[in-house]
Amino acid sequence: MITAVVTKFERLEYFNEQIGALYNQSMPPSEILVCDNTKYNRGVWQRFADALLAKNDYIFIVDDDVIPGEFWLENCYNQIKKEPALYPCTGVIFEDPNAMGEIDSDGRMSTIFHTKYGSEGSEICTYNTENKIVDYGIQSYFFKKTWLQYLWEIPFDPNMKFYGEDLLLAFQLQKYGINTISPSVDPLDKRTWGNIKPEYNFKGGLWPNNENDQHKNTQKLYARIRKEGFGIVNFPELNLI
Repeated sequence: MITAVVTKFERLEYFNEQIGALYNQSMPPSEILVCDNTKYNRGVWQRFADALLAKNDYIFIVDDDVIPGEFWLENCYNQIKKEPALYPCTGVIFEDPNAMGEIDSDGRMSTIFHTKYGSEGSEICTYNTENKIVDYGIQSYFFKKTWLQYLWEIPFDPNMKFYGEDLLLAFQLQKYGINTISPSVDPLDKRTWGNIKPEYNFKGGLWPNNENDQHKNTQKLYARIRKEGFGIVNFPELNLI
C-alpha cells in the first residue's frame, strides 16, 4: 500500500531511529527504499527518482532528519483518500508574493516572509488542528505514485542537485489541480506529528557547505516559477494559473 523512501547520508545516528519509527507506524509501509548517499552525495532529487521503483500506489519520501509520529502515515493515507493532495510534514505559506525570505545570521531563511504549519517545533511552526492548504511542503511528502510523472515532466537540471525539489513538486502538481495540504495534528499528541524530533533539523543535511548559496538559488527559483504561474494562497489575485 505504502512505499517509504528514506535517505542515508551523514546523519547516520538518525537512520536506525527513523527506520524504527517507520516500522512502528500504526500503518507501516510494506516497502522501504533506501537512497544511499553515504559514498557520494546524489542530492535531494535522487529520492524522487528512486521512488519510480516503488511497488505500491502511495509514496512517503522523508528527509533524513525527520522522525514521524506513530499515526503519521495512517493520517496521511486517510486524508489522501478523502481529498487527493500532497501531504507534507510541514507546510509553508508565503507572506510576500515576490520573495521567500532573507538569510538570517544562522544561515537559515527568515520566517518574516513565510509561515510554517505542521509539527516542526512550536517556536517556528504553527500546529494546525484542521487541514490547511499551503503553498508548498518540506521535510516529508505523502502522495500518489502516479503523480511522479508530473514532477519528471521537468528536465533534470544538474545545477539544481541540492535544491528545488519541494517547490517544483508543489508547482507541478498545482498545474494538474492538486493542492498541497498540511494535515491536521494534535499539538498535545506527538503520535500525530509529522516529526517528533524537530531539533534534528538543525544538525547537518544533504546541502553542501555553501548553504547560503543554496538559499539564494531557491529564492531565484521561487521568483522564476512565480512568473511561470505558481499560485500562492495569500495572493490569489496575483496568481497566473
